[in-house]
Amino acid sequence: TLEDVIDAVGDHLQSYVEELHNDVLNKTCQQLLQFLHGENLPKAERHGATTKKLEQAVDMAAENQNFAEMESIWKLQARDVPTSVDKKKLGKAENRIAQKAEQRESEPVVHKKRPECTATATQAPIRDTGTRGANSKDVKLESVDISIGTKQLLSSADLTMAYGRRYGLVGRNGIGKTTLLKMISSGQLRIPSGINLLAVEQEVVGDDTRVIDSVLASDTRRQAMIEKEHILQARLNKEHISESEKNKWNDELSKLYTEMEHLQLDKAPARAASILYGLGFTPDEQKKPTKRW
Repeated sequence: TLEDVIDAVGDHLQSYVEELHNDVLNKTCQQLLQFLHGENLPKAERHGATTKKLEQAVDMAAENQNFAEMESIWKLQARDVPTSVDKKKLGKAENRIAQKAEQRESEPVVHKKRPECTATATQAPIRDTGTRGANSKDVKLESVDISIGTKQLLSSADLTMAYGRRYGLVGRNGIGKTTLLKMISSGQLRIPSGINLLAVEQEVVGDDTRVIDSVLASDTRRQAMIEKEHILQARLNKEHISESEKNKWNDELSKLYTEMEHLQLDKAPARAASILYGLGFTPDEQKKPTKRW
């Protein structure tokens, strides 16, 4: 229709032709319409009231009830709209969802640990490396630098600990107390080779294990040798064992005893008791279970 042509090209014509009046615009669009359709011009629709025969009977009461259930189109929800769904496909999809849910529930929950930032440490070389330095029981570290990533914890620090004294690290969280101990125990900060290190975790779960046994269990090398001794003893105590196997297990057991004697593992309980006594544990308290503390 003429109105459609005006809506389509009217703005363009007015933008290119200055002072284009409406009557000229209408005439131009009429000519364009005549050029496009020729004699088959579409007739303008009449919007007057007309009557139309219904194809089937309409129950007005039912229609009014349907419209009453939906007060507004903006309140319409997805469940109110009728849909055609393949029930077989829907059932399969629901079964797959249920199987995935059961699988997720059966799988153990694994909490991802945050990656630990590796610390680095440096120190000035130990001057006395002779016999006196190897047998020294004093700890003296000079020009210690410790950093985690870009964070500097210690810079050109000196640490001196005399034998026979008790020391404690005091400071706020994150200042580097635990990191300093880790650097010493890992060997990044060197101390005299004659000093043994024994570390206890900050959080220990209490159980029926005796206090002194808990300290001894932290010596992993001693524990490994004791377990190996039990294995060799069990092999030797078997009823059916050949002479060659018996000699083999006896030789290994003898070598193990020689190594244990060289490391003075028989004195480990006394050393552990001495450490606990220095921490304030009486001999009776050392034999009590760790869950008491």
